Amino acid sequence: MPLPRLPLAAVVLAFLFLLRLALPFNFDPDFWWHLRTGEAFLNAGTLHAHDVFSYASKPELGVLAEWLSQIVLWLIYRTGGLPLTNLFVAAVVTLYCALTYRSCHKLLQGDEGKAILVTLACALIACFVAPRPQLFSFLLFAGLLGLLIDCKYFQDTRRLWLLPPMFLLWANLHGGYFIGLVMLGLFLASEWLRYCLRNDGDAVLSLAALRRLTFWAGAALLATALNPHHFAYWLYPFEMLFASSGMNTIAEWLSPDFHNPFNLYFLLLVFGFFLALLHARRRFDLTEILLPSLFIATAFVSQRNLPLAALAMAPFLALALQQRSYLPDEGHAATRQLGHKENGLNWLLLLAALAGLGFSYPGISTTLEKAAAATVPAKAVDFIEQHGIQGRMFNSYNHGGYLVYRLYPQRQVYVYGREDVYGKAFMRDYWAMYRGRANWRPLFEQQRIDYAILENDTPLRQLLLAGQDFRLVYENEHDSVLLRDLPQYRELIARYGRAPSEQPPRKAQPEAHP
Repeated sequence: MPLPRLPLAAVVLAFLFLLRLALPFNFDPDFWWHLRTGEAFLNAGTLHAHDVFSYASKPELGVLAEWLSQIVLWLIYRTGGLPLTNLFVAAVVTLYCALTYRSCHKLLQGDEGKAILVTLACALIACFVAPRPQLFSFLLFAGLLGLLIDCKYFQDTRRLWLLPPMFLLWANLHGGYFIGLVMLGLFLASEWLRYCLRNDGDAVLSLAALRRLTFWAGAALLATALNPHHFAYWLYPFEMLFASSGMNTIAEWLSPDFHNPFNLYFLLLVFGFFLALLHARRRFDLTEILLPSLFIATAFVSQRNLPLAALAMAPFLALALQQRSYLPDEGHAATRQLGHKENGLNWLLLLAALAGLGFSYPGISTTLEKAAAATVPAKAVDFIEQHGIQGRMFNSYNHGGYLVYRLYPQRQVYVYGREDVYGKAFMRDYWAMYRGRANWRPLFEQQRIDYAILENDTPLRQLLLAGQDFRLVYENEHDSVLLRDLPQYRELIARYGRAPSEQPPRKAQPEAHP
């Protein structure tokens, strides 16, 4: 009995899935508070109207832009912990790479090899993502771009009805729905302009296709209003852009550092993309230039947009690499017949990869746990819980999400990843304290802080220890717990208080605390 047909592209995507599964994902600090938020929504049976995690935040919770994705992530984590979460991330990454491959394959008129190379070149940027709501935006972005590619190059408008339900989901999964609207609006504006100014040699969408796309795009825009904030939600992206201080303080919002090899690869990919456009056998139109250029520009402004830029470049890079200057009118590209030996080799490669994963999988869960522990102050939180330390906490922004996950509802943090519930003035004062700027002490004293959990290299930690108000009661290689010299802490200070170590403590030292 002959083996079922297994194209090389399916093998490559399977390898991509297995590779993503075998590598620990990036433990973004926000991952932890997203989990706890999803759990809190489910336990309450409703969406909170105010922030319950931080005592220093504004009374109102702000925009619930990610409530659905937070519930999904929590349900996955509750069911299977980090291994199942890792499996989910690998599946979503593979799915949006598969959608990208589909578009590239059709544009390259069935040239499987080039489609695989283009997809892999761009997928390298889009694969290293964290389990957070932004993951859903990447998937929906790739799906939306695929629909537009089908509409523009293959006159296929049959699936445009998917736009409203797609944007309905997107608006409740992640605030990145706005990026989708921008892409949809830019595509429509460019295609209408091309239709109005068309020349005889230009291939443009028909008037019927443009009208149908415009109708479903309008329905998609209205669908985004079906969210907890309705039409007020449309202002949220602008509030984040113009009222947030994160653009200058949070790493993912900063421009990419091209000394980083990963970011340097993106820069080389952009150069290669525009070089391919310059040497293409076809003339690129307004849409084909504006669409990828917009997302490349956003990636240069903020490195969190690198995956979107990579996904946006892929189909147009495929278009530049096609050998002919025209595209088939039908939506089905010619596909080379797969020989028996080649098919057998594909199956052999896939089975070998599955066997390798099965052999190594027991160690993956351990690797995940170690990778998670290396990024969070787990032992310092253990000390706080073991000794029942209560009061007004001060903590670092990066550790706030994990502290929410570990300490809520018994304790509230000072700050965590939801910058929008604090406001620009609050975050400016926070960074002044955390970095020990000239005005840090009056700002800090206004907060009436009882204890602090900080990284050892934090300027504020050194300043607090140099004063007379705080005592160090716990210290490991990375983090410290400091208590204000108050009556309720006198016993703990007498028992554990000490001067900070000049050298990192031995690994066994923290375990000495009962």
